[in-house]
Amino acid sequence: MNIKEYLYRWIIVLLGLIGLVSLFPSDFYHFRYYTYLSNFVVMYFYGYLVINNKPLWNFELRIMTGVTVAITLNFVIDNLLLLPQQTTHQIFQIRNFVISLMVILDWLIFDHKTCYRHRDLSMGKLSDGL
Repeated sequence: MNIKEYLYRWIIVLLGLIGLVSLFPSDFYHFRYYTYLSNFVVMYFYGYLVINNKPLWNFELRIMTGVTVAITLNFVIDNLLLLPQQTTHQIFQIRNFVISLMVILDWLIFDHKTCYRHRDLSMGKLSDGL
């Protein structure tokens, strides 16, 4: 992992931590929603990546892909389904889209896409031993 990738991932972790701390104590009940849980999963997994600081194994690469898909789904839910229900003030809050966009950009810029196999793109069989 090069230094730019390392620092970029640290920023994702720190922003996720700031978002999580902002829920305490009065808004902690929001943590049960998918959009907040997916942000927590991103923060946790990217924290693992920056602490581990080694090349990813195939299993970790698959987990990272799942985390990226989950946060992308979060981005779609926030901006297509929940956005029309929010006030103008809530729309422009930075927590609505920053972590999602940063993870998507991380995948576009830093991910080693040559490590994926054709089988990884399909559901495959359960007996494949993910």
